[in-house]
Amino acid sequence: ANLNQIAESMKQIETTLTQQRTNRTTRQAAEAVRDTVADLRETYPTASISVSETTELWIAVTDAFDYALSHAIENAIVHAESPEPTVLIDIDTSPNTGRVEIRIDDEGPPIPGAELDALDDHAKTTSTHHGSGCGLFVMKWCIETLGGELKIEPANGRGNSVFFYLPPQTPADTGTENS
Repeated sequence: ANLNQIAESMKQIETTLTQQRTNRTTRQAAEAVRDTVADLRETYPTASISVSETTELWIAVTDAFDYALSHAIENAIVHAESPEPTVLIDIDTSPNTGRVEIRIDDEGPPIPGAELDALDDHAKTTSTHHGSGCGLFVMKWCIETLGGELKIEPANGRGNSVFFYLPPQTPADTGTENS
């Protein structure tokens, strides 16, 4: 990434960080994801983006969540090897930790190992690491501000799977509960 891109990403981080404390809301995970997806469908009309929710879950959402999710989906679309890319998003409880798992599956080429290594150990990141690694780092940072974790691995068969693991929240009081 060139210095301008890095500076721009850092500016976004700074802006996001200052807004974090005030703009946190509890939302149904699928609803928050669908809102972000709706915006991207307008930008990328040839892409097929599907959202499935196995379990109804609630998460804390800020601009950082929207930024990270948009980035993950845009990466999936832009790097796809098809003019009509498919992105599958699945929301469920993580079997190991009970956290909310949002999985974004793409059909793109594998994310280079160097970029994934840079994510795991960003202290070693040097000017020799380039590509979208900066974007991946910002995505990881955004998810961590929500108390979550980012994991990226090759998908079964082809493509990549990006996992957001977020702490589950108690459903917001919508006033429609009968107790």
